[in-house]
Amino acid sequence: GSSTLSREAYRCNPSLLRSISKSAGIVELTTLAQESTFRALWKLATEPLTGADIARLFSEYNFSTYSGFARLATVSPWFALEYIPFSLTGAYRITNPSLPFIQVTGLKKQAFSLTTGLQSDDFFERQTNTLSTGIKVSFEDIQATNVNIDTISAITAKNRDFVATNRSKRLVADLGLSWLPKTPWFPNVGATCRNCFSSTKNGTSERSLDISKIDSRTTDFHSSWQWSPSLGTVWGSFGLFWDDFYRSFRWETSSIAAGYRIGELNVTGALGPTRTAWGLSMQRDVYHMSLHYAFEKQPAMFRAEWNKNLYISLGAAL
Repeated sequence: GSSTLSREAYRCNPSLLRSISKSAGIVELTTLAQESTFRALWKLATEPLTGADIARLFSEYNFSTYSGFARLATVSPWFALEYIPFSLTGAYRITNPSLPFIQVTGLKKQAFSLTTGLQSDDFFERQTNTLSTGIKVSFEDIQATNVNIDTISAITAKNRDFVATNRSKRLVADLGLSWLPKTPWFPNVGATCRNCFSSTKNGTSERSLDISKIDSRTTDFHSSWQWSPSLGTVWGSFGLFWDDFYRSFRWETSSIAAGYRIGELNVTGALGPTRTAWGLSMQRDVYHMSLHYAFEKQPAMFRAEWNKNLYISLGAAL
């Protein structure tokens, strides 16, 4: 996010775009893989399953999540164009083994974004501190689906459509502000407002699904600091989040993070009320790869429980 020292932190705070040192084209594929799902599939692929095995898997892995996206972008210190051909988020839950009840929720999105910004150095020379502002305008095509079905309904109404769908197209804007001191030992600070302005055109589905949370406005405050000793760089950061314009504090999403970067390797860790994560990333020439393991609450429209997840990201900056 914007509170970390990532080379693509501008995606979280558009005002940080001006801190990018050179232009690049980016291709990226990111996916979330849940550990329990991997173990269940490994059992299925390597050993013959008995009735007892199936019952055990059903009771142990009755909840699973998935998320992933592909991204194409061109980035410069003055503007960034980003196209997300697909972004998928979903979860399923099976309850009551004697009479299974299945719940499925999913979100599919396409988006095109333009980010630009200004900073005080554009107008005044030899500034001790740099004040930057930025805006990210996005056009999004969103389709949300939800399924709730039990065994009896599935048997007695085989041809019935149980899928509730809502499709919307909207124009949204994120605003960012950051202060980057050039004096050693002083932290960077910033703030963002997401979905500050939006115009939404709802779909025509008769079985509408409430997706108001997707369109909600949120704000945050973040700060980061780094120190470069004789070998490598040590950094730390934190982020605080609110609903609307600093109206209701979202303690569950606030967190702190720290890391150590040496050469091409970056080791990171994060801690928050609903998430503990650690992992590593590597940038070599134009390619990058990251693996992060997280113990977190993965939210869904019908459930939020603790899960062990593995995030994998592969990409290239040309």
